[in-house]
This record gives sequence, C-alpha cells and structure tokens, in this order.
Amino acid sequence: MRLDEQLQRVMGPTARFRGVQEAAIKAIVSGDSPVVAVMATGGGKSLLFMLPAACSTGGMTVVVVPLISLRQDLRRRCEAMGMRCEEWDGRRPPDAAAVVLVTPESAVSGGFMTFLNRMRATRQLDRIVVDECHVVLNRRYDFRKEMQQLGRLMAAETQMVLLTATLPVGREDELWRRMGWAADEVKMFRAATARANVRYGVRWMAGDGGGREKEAAVVGLVRQKMRAVGTGKMMVYCNSRGRTERMAEALGCEAYHGEKAGKEKARILEEFRAKKGAVMTATSALGLGVDIPDIRVIVHADRPRNLLDYAQESGRAGRDGRRSEAVMVVGEQERGYGEEADEEELVGRFLGGGGGGGGGGGGGRCRRVVLDEYLDGRRDREGCEEGEERCDGCWVRGDNDEEEVEMVAQEQDGRDEVDGAQETEDLEDSEDLESLEEKEEEVEEEELIRNTGQSLIEVYQQQAQQRQLVGQRMIRERQQIGLEVERLTRALQYWSGKCVVCYRSGRRLDEQHILAECQHSEGQEARGICRMIQQQIKFARYSGCFDCGIPQAICNRWEQREKGRFQRRAEGECQYGGIVIPVLAGILAEKDSRIKKQWGEGLKEKGIFIEEVTKLIEYLGMRRREEEIGGIESNNLVWEFYWIAKEMEM
Repeated sequence: MRLDEQLQRVMGPTARFRGVQEAAIKAIVSGDSPVVAVMATGGGKSLLFMLPAACSTGGMTVVVVPLISLRQDLRRRCEAMGMRCEEWDGRRPPDAAAVVLVTPESAVSGGFMTFLNRMRATRQLDRIVVDECHVVLNRRYDFRKEMQQLGRLMAAETQMVLLTATLPVGREDELWRRMGWAADEVKMFRAATARANVRYGVRWMAGDGGGREKEAAVVGLVRQKMRAVGTGKMMVYCNSRGRTERMAEALGCEAYHGEKAGKEKARILEEFRAKKGAVMTATSALGLGVDIPDIRVIVHADRPRNLLDYAQESGRAGRDGRRSEAVMVVGEQERGYGEEADEEELVGRFLGGGGGGGGGGGGGRCRRVVLDEYLDGRRDREGCEEGEERCDGCWVRGDNDEEEVEMVAQEQDGRDEVDGAQETEDLEDSEDLESLEEKEEEVEEEELIRNTGQSLIEVYQQQAQQRQLVGQRMIRERQQIGLEVERLTRALQYWSGKCVVCYRSGRRLDEQHILAECQHSEGQEARGICRMIQQQIKFARYSGCFDCGIPQAICNRWEQREKGRFQRRAEGECQYGGIVIPVLAGILAEKDSRIKKQWGEGLKEKGIFIEEVTKLIEYLGMRRREEEIGGIESNNLVWEFYWIAKEMEM
C-alpha cells in the first residue's frame, strides 16, 4: 500500500504527512501491536486510525473515547471521509460499521466484550484504539474508574493503538502497567508536543481566588480579549459547575458541563462551532479532543487541578496554527484542589514561571520550560525559542526585539493552505476512498516475500500469535493480582483477635487476645507506637476505609454504588478493624529482628527511614500508586502489613 497515495486520495492532492504520522501509520497497517503515538494537539492523531480504517474493506476499528463532545467530533469527521461510523448501542450492535465509538464504561462491559469476540471470530475486528489514552492515568478515584480498567481489552487479542497529546515521559511505565504491557512490547512514536503558536500567561490578583471579585476580574479580562479576537472564539474553563454557570450568565453565553443532557451538550457545542466571535464557559467535561480550529483565547478562571489537564485544556487554542493565547487568572493565595503533592508542585512551578512559588507575571521565568520538561522530558530549554509565541515570563525577561502588543486576531482568512493531514474541517470536502486494487495487493505480497521470505498470511499468523501471547500474559497477571487480594483477606482473617507481640515471642498458647489487652511487658512499647499511628495517620482520599484503612471493596462498612464508587452502609462495621496497625506496631517495637531489618531496607529504597516514625506514618497513609491491586483502591499501610504477614509465615 502506498500510504502517500491513499492520503492524497482521502485528503486531497496537496496533502502531506507530518511529524511521526507516516511512521506510525506504517506500523499500524503492518499489524504491530501495541502502538502508542504521542503528538501535539492538532497534530493529526486521528488520522492514524482513520486512514487505515478507510483503506480496509469489511474491517472494523473500535475507538474508545471518553467524552460525548469527542465522540460527536470523530463521528462527523469519519462520515466526512465516507466511512460508516456508529456509536455503541447494546440493543442494536453495529456489525456493519467501519468505525465503532464506545465509552470506557461500555468498553469493559460483558456485552461489549461478547461483541468484540464475535467480531474477532468472524475476522472483522481490525484494531482497538484508545483515544486520549492519558485518561487511563487519572489519579482521582472518583473519576470514572472504568478508565483504569481498559487493560481488560487486551483479552480481545487484537491490535491495540493508543493516542494522546499528553503522556508525560515519566508516566509511560505507569500506563504500560495499567494496560498490562511490558515496556519492550510497545511500539512508541513520540513527537514534541510544544504549541509554538500559543502564548502562555498568568494574571495575578489579590486574595485566594474565591468569591465574586475573581469572577468579576475574569469577566473583565474576557471582554477585553473579545475586542481583540474579532471573529475568533474564546473558551473559559472553571473548576466547578456553579462558577461555570455564573460566568456564563455574566458573559451572556452558554455553559458546558457534565450535568447537561447529552442532546443539550451537542446543541451547545455545534452552536459554538458555527458562531463567529462566540464565547463559552466549560468545565473539564470539554477538555479533550474537540476539533474547533478558530479558538483564539483560552481563559482558566481557576487554578488548574494538575498540569496534565491544563495542557489538554489550553491545547484547545489555535488548532489552525494561528496566533492564540492561554491565560490563567489566579489569586496570590489561591490553594490547590486536593491533588497529590507532586501534582501540586508541578502546577506551582508553572505558575511561578518554572521556578516554584509564583506571582507577578511569571518572575521572568519561561513557562514552556516546565511544560516541555513534564510532557516531553526536554531539559535543555532555557526559554521561548524562535518561531514561538513568547510567554509572559520571557516578555518580562526581555527576550524579544519588539514591543509587547495585544494579539491581533483577524489574520487574513485562508492565508495559509492547511496541510491535508491536519485535523480540520476541510475533511468535509474530501473524496470518498475507493477500494484498493487487487493487483496492488499482489505486488505488495511479492515484495514482502522477496524481502522477508514470508507471505502476508504467515506475517498475519505471526502477529496474531504475538497478540495472543500478550493477552494470555495479561490474564495471568490479573489472576495473580486476584490471588494477592485473596491472600490479603486471609492474612486479615488470620490476625483477627491475635496479639502480634505474644505470637512473635513464641507464646502461641497465649495468643487469644489483641495487643490492646496484652499484659506482658513487651507489649507496652508496641501499644504506645500503635496509639501514635492511630492518632497521627491521615489516609489519602479514596485510599480505603478511613476508619480501618482496609480497601473499601473489602471492608463491610462500605457498599459499591454505580461507576465503581462507594458509600457507607447504614449499619455496616469494619470486620477487620484493629488488625493492621497493631501488627505493624508490634514489628516496630522489636529491637533487632530479621523482619524489621528487611522491612527497613525495603522502606529505605523508597526514601523512607524506619527510625523517622512521623514520616513513616505519613507514608503509610498515602494511596498506593505503584499498581492497581485488583482494580480496588488501597494504601501503603495495607500492603506493608501484607508484606509483613507473608514474611511471618516463612
């Protein structure tokens, strides 16, 4: 297959591949799996699955998309390319569609997995694509837990393709673990994600960013920018639905958030797309993958929850390549929104212009330094570079040869011919793709046999076998995780009603009491440590029961609601209360035991010293981030207990 010819057939005669597009598409049409592509917003990620899908006769591409707005946008563009695209409906399975769009919740459901198996058995399933795959890394446990379970799709034993504009280099391994992959299995294509045409800035105001003064300041800024953007559009992001609605009322525009009905959100988005000079307020429900090319200004009315969300939301600006701006309005005493410490630190560094802290226009430090280091792993940037819009920090530092002026929005319409591979609305005028000629396929197979000695069938069988092995390994790993959860439950049951001090000292006949009731002298120090931990430990949100520390999926005090969330039972009680902390306290009270020494060595590798009890207690309360144990929430306290319990069995 001549990919450049197929691109021009679909996108027009002037279309050319950009960046890593061609290399990634070659890997996809060759059957490599898994394939991961990281490309800047507006860089043409969707083409990576749209072009292969358009070239396939009778095949199906399944695309997992997290937001309604994104599904609408993809469907519009697929249909513009002449492909039948349908959203998943369990009552009417879309057997004849070329592209099937599905939510993460439906993607991991039993009904959809049955559909996938049927499509695979009839050799219709070409691949599964996870668009905006960085959502799998979302650490907020109240945010659609099914997104963290998308690794279950590997059981379909088909090609997997993951796409995003924001996958921090430092979190690649975390994504591989969640998907059940080994690092050396992944075919990775990464392009720089810096947005050269977007000018980043922060407007500081006194106070903590709360109340109506902040909202009035944002309204004033938006009205000021509206005079400059002309026919371009503006979007105002807020962290709460309440502020989104109030800002919309003050600006006389529509508000977009998760509580709106699906049809209402579709109407709001289409009207915003069609109207010149439009303004809209939104929550993060409109943070991903919306292809509206002429958004000139993105305003953040609140401090971002994390830098990953900010990169996505600010990336809505200037998708047509023209000068645009992302500006944030922040109170000097405005606090974060309960994210983890490393996320708060990154946002703080960005607000401070790359140096931590913040205030006063960036302090002469470049904001791109922080974004590029986090997202692309680039450490050699010193400031905004030639061809890039200067951030406010670089303007303050004076790295420019011209006066700072307000962004001029009305550039000459149609001045630049948009690249055919760009994800813009010129897809609507593209030609329908013709079927590939049989003669072309025969030539390809002859060339393949000459170069590799293998036929297409042999290559296909080889790839299918490889995917089957990966899927089987993932199933084994998940079975192992389930076994670990079962063993944790058995350990809790075993230590219920037992005194660890008496057990460890060999008084087995005298073990039918708990540590709090122990009359032996050795138990006094352990009881003191136990009380200290109980008084000082603070469990991170969504890390387990805040009374006993056990995962809510195990503790009887909690029951599961919809979407993986939990609520307290009216008459529920912790069946394993008073077990975990006393066991750890008993080990800490020992003088020089093998288990205490090995435990201390393991903690030291994580930067925790067993002698520094206050820091140890803080660590024990943290949510377990290294891996998702059986898809349930957990904390370090529980899994340190589990390690100690296993060691005491030896």
